[in-house]
This record gives sequence, structure tokens and C-alpha cells, in this order.
Amino acid sequence: MNHRLKTWLILLSGFLTGIFSFFIPVGGGGVSLIFVLTVPFFIILGIIFGVIHDIFVRKIRNIHYKNGIFLTMLAIIITLTFMWYPYQ
Repeated sequence: MNHRLKTWLILLSGFLTGIFSFFIPVGGGGVSLIFVLTVPFFIILGIIFGVIHDIFVRKIRNIHYKNGIFLTMLAIIITLTFMWYPYQ
């Protein structure tokens, strides 16, 4: 897979919580406060992981390490998104 495409996938995975809100209802009250706090967290985390992937992973020569780092970053964001999503 292209290096730029991997970087964009990591960046866009930070927006999963916002995308889920269109399909899965968010609970009311204190749960919606969690939603308001987690959306910026995941967007910032996606940007940080995207920058790390674009700048530092590009310099690694071993393709297995590159793919492992990419999958780890993607798995962290997706797992945390599913764990912290405040569904109703």
C-alpha cells in the first residue's frame, strides 16, 4: 500500500467517533460530555500518529517494521474508539 495512503488512513481514523455519531445514537446527560471530550482527543491522536508515520516511519527500511507500526497505530485508534464510544 502507498505510504501516503497509509498516512491518510491513520489521519482519517481519528474522525471515526464523529462518523459513528451519524449511525449510532449517543446517550444523553453525562454520556454526551464524554462524546464532546473524546472527539477532539481522537482527532489529535490521529494527527499525531499521522505525522509520526509520515516523518519517522518513512525512514525505516524494513517493510515488516513499517507495516507493523502502521497496523499498531491503526489498531490503537480503532480499539480506543470502540471502547470509549458513548453509545446509548
